Amino acid sequence: MTTTLNDRFQVLYELDRGSVVILSNQEHSTKILNKPAKAVDAWYPIREDYL
Repeated sequence: MTTTLNDRFQVLYELDRGSVVILSNQEHSTKILNKPAKAVDAWYPIREDYL
């Protein structure tokens, strides 16, 4: 999985078990490469518009 956050490119490998924290209003993108992946999106405080 690759992530770009504020023009910083990062690769997370299969065994990294890493995470990416994205603060409010930060421009970002993520791309899954060639294997299945699990992603969790979480917001706090809870966003009522996503319930």
